[in-house]
Amino acid sequence: GFLNLLYDVIVQIGYGIKHFVPNIMNLLLALCEQTEDAFIVNKNQSVENKDLDGDESTAVDRDDYSRIGRVRSLCFLRLSQMLSKFSSSIDFIKFGKRLWNSMT
Repeated sequence: GFLNLLYDVIVQIGYGIKHFVPNIMNLLLALCEQTEDAFIVNKNQSVENKDLDGDESTAVDRDDYSRIGRVRSLCFLRLSQMLSKFSSSIDFIKFGKRLWNSMT
């Protein structure tokens, strides 16, 4: 919802949201960090369940991975749109460390 709506906001309103870019960047980076944490937790639980049950990952695990992956992918798409749209008018250096950490 939010990530799809943000695309329309960036495209339609454009530089009208310039003053809100730091807040939006913080939200996007927080979403990226949370999806990474959720992916790691989900992966660890899947490994533990596999060890206990001896079964492969279930369809629910694959759905969780897929959902987390889609959200993460949309986050990075919106981050790239924000960077390309506002790079000439906003200094994104202060987001560099968080951005790098969320990508690795």
